[in-house]
Amino acid sequence: MASSIGGNGGIIGASNVPTAANPSALVTDITASGCFCRTGTSATVIVVGGGGGGAQAGGGAGGVLVTECHPLPSCTVPVTIGAGGAGRPAPAAYSAPGTSGTASVFGSGTPLTANGGGGGGGNRGNGGGGGNETAAEAPPGTLQSVVGVNLQGMNGGAGSSFQQGGGGGGAAAAGGTANTFGGHGGAGRNLMPYGVPACIGDGGIVGGGGGGNLAQFGAGTCSNAETAAGALGSVPEQPWGAYQQHAHGGIGGGGLGGSQRAVQTNGTIFQQTTNGAANTGGGGGGENSGYNNGPQVGGSGGAGRIIVVEPGVAAGTIGDGVYSMQAQFNAKAASRWK
Repeated sequence: MASSIGGNGGIIGASNVPTAANPSALVTDITASGCFCRTGTSATVIVVGGGGGGAQAGGGAGGVLVTECHPLPSCTVPVTIGAGGAGRPAPAAYSAPGTSGTASVFGSGTPLTANGGGGGGGNRGNGGGGGNETAAEAPPGTLQSVVGVNLQGMNGGAGSSFQQGGGGGGAAAAGGTANTFGGHGGAGRNLMPYGVPACIGDGGIVGGGGGGNLAQFGAGTCSNAETAAGALGSVPEQPWGAYQQHAHGGIGGGGLGGSQRAVQTNGTIFQQTTNGAANTGGGGGGENSGYNNGPQVGGSGGAGRIIVVEPGVAAGTIGDGVYSMQAQFNAKAASRWK
């Protein structure tokens, strides 16, 4: 690789800072509780909490805490991976929320902690907050007032006055507010700028909120038997767009919100509720058990994760910037100069 002589007599070399384009760092991906042993003396430590479970609203994503230049002790470091919260079980009270996720922890003494995501609300409720350990309250139309601790996540979206639940808050964006349709989950946080490869999470993104339960197609508000045309109710049947028909989980592992036709007995399921993706901290999707649609289970939240990015310790790398002539001669002789 070409080099140039700097004005101070040194050599300006190519950048070897660990980035997605130049991954010259040691990345340790931890998906189970245990211990971490360092290679370098400092690192960027990313801690992702467990996602919240869905009820009628989507579960909130686990909090995402990024700490750069964190000193690493010479001894082993205990790590705890937070579990995802369970979705609302069946049968359960209509107003019951999903279970919140649990925290992930790196270290002891002065640990780095990412909170679990809030469980989704019941009774047309709000989506769980990203990084909020307290489950969302049930009454619709009221946004949560607490943003995730240390801005680890964003609020869940509000539920509607009929049966649609709000989307769970993501690590980087708030959950969508429900109206005629359920709220979409909030987006997660992009970790690639910190040297995390795209194969981790959802293209390098973790902490997506769960989608809320979606539209009530057909006789959603009618107390009589469904007509042959099936056009009664507040949401008449017609070719709604796919984005409207399906409450998406937030990018970064959020679960899909369920969608089912509301009738006097169990109706057609348009989309099954899904869990938050494993080890993304994604929130679970909301389920639709209202209007005699029968017992359903909310999506569970995805477990958390810890990622340690140690810069400049991968084999065969050197630092970037301006170097002395002697340092570069030694690097060249050792076949370490790029």
